[in-house]
Amino acid sequence: MNHRRHELLRDTIALLHKKGAVHIRHRHGGKHIRVTAEYRGTMIRVAVPRLASGDWRAGRNNRALVRRILRNAESQATSTHNNRFWRRANEGET
Repeated sequence: MNHRRHELLRDTIALLHKKGAVHIRHRHGGKHIRVTAEYRGTMIRVAVPRLASGDWRAGRNNRALVRRILRNAESQATSTHNNRFWRRANEGET
């Protein structure tokens, strides 16, 4: 594994910590490093990509990907919470 891949892994884990993810784990194997974490009750998975030698945007692309995954997980958690609230509020009505 090269130095820049370690750098992307550190950035990914730091961003997940900053945003409040818990139970962060990573494992090596295959083409990519797999990072799993729990964010607001939702399990998320991120694959730290392979790097081409001239891919200077890899860090920015990886951060954007992690933010997008967290945003999607947050919207799923919010919609699940709203659905539960709506069901409870309307249980007594027939």
